[in-house]
Amino acid sequence: MKKSALFMIFITILSLKLSASLLDIYKSGKLKLVPDPNFGKGTAWDIYFPQGILDIAFTKDGSFFATGLGNKACHCVYKFDKNGKFIKKIGRKGRGPGDLYAPGDLSILDNKYLLVGEYASSRRISVFDLKGNFIKIIRTRESVFDVVGLKNNIIAIYTLNNKSLKSCNIESYSVYLLNMNTNKKNKIKEFENKTKKINGIVISIPETKNHLYIIRTFRDNLLCGFSGINKFYIYSKEGKLLNLINTEYKREKMSEREKETIYRSLKKTFKDRHMFPIYLKTLKKLYKNGTLFPDYKPCYRKIKIDSEGNILIFGELIYGYDNVKENHYIKNKVSFDIWNKEFKYVRRISVDPKSFEGKVLSSNEFWFYRRYIYYFDDKYNDQGVLKRVIIR
Repeated sequence: MKKSALFMIFITILSLKLSASLLDIYKSGKLKLVPDPNFGKGTAWDIYFPQGILDIAFTKDGSFFATGLGNKACHCVYKFDKNGKFIKKIGRKGRGPGDLYAPGDLSILDNKYLLVGEYASSRRISVFDLKGNFIKIIRTRESVFDVVGLKNNIIAIYTLNNKSLKSCNIESYSVYLLNMNTNKKNKIKEFENKTKKINGIVISIPETKNHLYIIRTFRDNLLCGFSGINKFYIYSKEGKLLNLINTEYKREKMSEREKETIYRSLKKTFKDRHMFPIYLKTLKKLYKNGTLFPDYKPCYRKIKIDSEGNILIFGELIYGYDNVKENHYIKNKVSFDIWNKEFKYVRRISVDPKSFEGKVLSSNEFWFYRRYIYYFDDKYNDQGVLKRVIIR
């Protein structure tokens, strides 16, 4: 066979592999994440995001907006092109029109507007066009903790109300649909969560805290998932319940070994960061009397929707303690269950936590765009770097 023919066969096979849908890849049970070394080449990510990225929102052409923590990143949004090259800075510290105060949530609405959810107590959402020009401020009566643009000027938000009792706080999460033009809002769902406290102090442990997720689905509806229960809900843009999906995850108690592992790691973190002595004292007291941890772990760790509309629900992680490095590490496999965009269960995929795929999928946050996953690697030469991998 001639070399040219062999080359054409190779190209055909490669194109078939690359054209396979994400759902086909999931069905195969094999997930390979290949780094894109050219993404963000020459971009000083550590200057823009010295303490990490909080959120990213992608536009149709692949350019994206991002906001983060630390120094310059704390009160503005940065825009980058599809290759990770810096384009412009949006906003500055302040409370006026076009100003921002600790932005943390980003979303695109109707492919025309950038929605910026600011520090929760600001009780407002700032709206810009996709060129970064200020449009308006949407003021809310409640503190806003997440912002999701749906369609036809409809925005999903969730708020948090605290009720303080003697031994615990009761957190009430309310999900609303908000019209950008009229500011009218419709409450569609509420969840409750109890957090133990002592001496008036609540210590929140990420590994054991329940989270509320609100995410735009493939058809611009809204997914609501609260990790304290094993279900997630699909609502229309008008607030009608369309689907109720049972994940079949069971709430499990945390083992004493896991509690000790996380406690030791927390204690070291408190000491390293020179936190107030009262916090360390409270941490020790809560652990000693058995009230530091909740009775049950969350049903799952996080929910993601990929660029094809498939829903990925990530299972909880089990931690071990490294006595040499004095930190905790992942002991079990990183696994996630997949539902397709029609809300039909597909399968579970598990990867080794020590593998490259395991490290990406167990990171605190990552974002899907087309065939890519974007994640912030904070262990790169002691400086954080936004990286991109392609799913194959």
